[in-house]
This record gives sequence, structure tokens and C-alpha cells, in this order.
Amino acid sequence: MAVWSLCLSFFLLFALDAAGATPLNGTSNGTTPLNGTSNETIDLYTKIDGKCAPTGGCLWSAYDCRCFRFFSCGTSWIDAEKQCLDYNGHLASVHTNAEYTFIQNLIKSQTRASTEAWIGGYGSVSERSWLWNDGSKMNLEIWAPGQPEHKLWKENCIGMNYDCSEKWNNYKCDRKMGFVCSRMRNLNGEC
Repeated sequence: MAVWSLCLSFFLLFALDAAGATPLNGTSNGTTPLNGTSNETIDLYTKIDGKCAPTGGCLWSAYDCRCFRFFSCGTSWIDAEKQCLDYNGHLASVHTNAEYTFIQNLIKSQTRASTEAWIGGYGSVSERSWLWNDGSKMNLEIWAPGQPEHKLWKENCIGMNYDCSEKWNNYKCDRKMGFVCSRMRNLNGEC
């Protein structure tokens, strides 16, 4: 299973185009409103050495056996996965409704909104099914109404917090949005 996951990661690294950050909401200054009525904004492009910097004061947040970290800067699915691999993790897989709620609350605590973000699901064209990039079984699907739209399997990557339903949607993998990484806790139970 680990070999398959590693091979898949390398395939994904080379199969999709690398992309730079662009505004998520079409603004030219690289910020997005925190809510519809506020003039307060957050920086979507905070980068250190060309990589997205985590938002919020806490680096990793623990839930069960895993740790999660939200990055707000907009990047493609494959570039997000590359950065998660740099932290010895993957884009987050989701296995329970409670875990999904935890991830949503992590994002909301840092952005004050239900910000769309990449998670580790992707569509396998050959298998015509949805899989997790970390090799774990996709035993839960939280699709928004009318999703996923298959569009001849051109929207192969899963994002969360879609529209007012705050559920999953499938997107083209080169779309720019924030992302959530996950990794296992260490032997001491720390992140």
C-alpha cells in the first residue's frame, strides 16, 4: 500500500502542471474579505521560501491519531500535495462526519469563514471512482447536492466547503485555493 501511495504521489507530481498563486476571488491585491460586510481582509499569499505559510498561531491541530494544518494561500491540488509531502503528510483524507466538522472548524477558526480548501480526494479515470491520495479507503463521501459533476472526468480533485452547503465539490485540479494537510502523530502523541 505504501509503494502504491508513493507511486501515485510521484505520478501526480509530474502529471499536473505546476501553478503559481493567483487571487481566489479575482481581486488584484491578493486579499479576500473575511465576510461580505467587512472591509477587513486576510492575505491569501503568505509564502515562505516559495511555500504557503500556515495560517493561525498553532502549527498543527490534533484529532484522533492525526494532525491537521490549514494553509490559506491559493495553489493547485498537486502543488498543495507537494507541500503536504514536505511536512511528511498528504492532503487530508476524511473518514467520519466528526472529522470533517473538526477540519471545517479548524479553517473557520483561522479565516472566520467557510473557506474552500483542497482535501486529498481525487477521481481515478481508469477506475471511475473516487480515491484518497494517502491510500486509505474512501468510506465516506460528503458531496454537495448535484455533485460530483463528472464532466467527462475533467474535474478530478476534491475541495471542501463548496457553496452554502459547505460540502464537497469536484474541481479542475489546477484551480487555486487553500488546502488542509494531515499527518500521523509521532510516537509521543504529538503533532
